[in-house]
Formats: sequence, C-alpha cells, structure tokens
Amino acid sequence: APYQGFAMLRIKDETLNTNNKLKSNYFNVSPNPVHTFLNIENPYGISIDNITIFDVSGKIVYYSKKLLYKINLEDLKDGLYFVKISSGNKSDISKIIKYH
Repeated sequence: APYQGFAMLRIKDETLNTNNKLKSNYFNVSPNPVHTFLNIENPYGISIDNITIFDVSGKIVYYSKKLLYKINLEDLKDGLYFVKISSGNKSDISKIIKYH
C-alpha cells in the first residue's frame, strides 16, 4: 500500500445542512459528563434507526440498531465523544464527556 503507516479519515459534516438535522430537544442525552451508563430519553417517541458513538478521531466506538435507552460506556477511555442518533435521513449529534 502506498500509504503504509497512515490512516485515512473521511469526514462528512452533516451539521452544515440544516435539512438533515433533527430539531433541538428531540432527544436528551444524560448525564454529561458520564461515568458508566448513558441515558437516552426520547420524549416525542421518534423512530430511531440507529445510535452511533464516535471518538474525537472519528472512530466508531459504539453502534446499535436497537433502540436502547441506557448504554453501558464503562469500557470507554476518558475523553470527548459524539453521540449520533439517526432517524430516517436526519440525525442529531450531541457531545459527551466520559470519565472514570
């Protein structure tokens, strides 16, 4: 491979297109900062297709197509993460801090 020893990262910035953004306050992600369990509240009962959690480098550290309201993050390292909740062709992204 010509790029041996390097990683390629493709970044897709969906936040620039407001048509793909779910309206604020549809989901509540708590607590923040989080120690062990992250709670996702869906007060409007929106259909969730998947939940993805990324680290700051863009690496997926959690992915589920199941609708979970409590996610165990105990094994994640301390740091900043992004929680992406997708519904249809729209998504909502929240920042969280993980600590031990």
